[in-house]
Amino acid sequence: MAPQLWELKNADDFVKMVGSPHKGVYDERVTFGDIKIDGPLASVWAPYKFYLDDKYSHCGVDVFQLMKTKEGWKIIYIVDTRRKDNCPE
Repeated sequence: MAPQLWELKNADDFVKMVGSPHKGVYDERVTFGDIKIDGPLASVWAPYKFYLDDKYSHCGVDVFQLMKTKEGWKIIYIVDTRRKDNCPE
């Protein structure tokens, strides 16, 4: 099965999704595998495994694009994949 790609249309949707009360403990175990920086632009490739409480749920990759501003680094966007099969050990 190919990884699924999930997209939220705006930052408010993302904040609502991760900030709303939910049952169980969300445990996303991220490995920051590859970070590339060119001046004010950065890209982060971060494989992860996700657990709900202590039970494995899925794995995938988070990708972050960042831009450096006068106030510091700001996330431009986040996109991720999700799958249950072919996850790294």
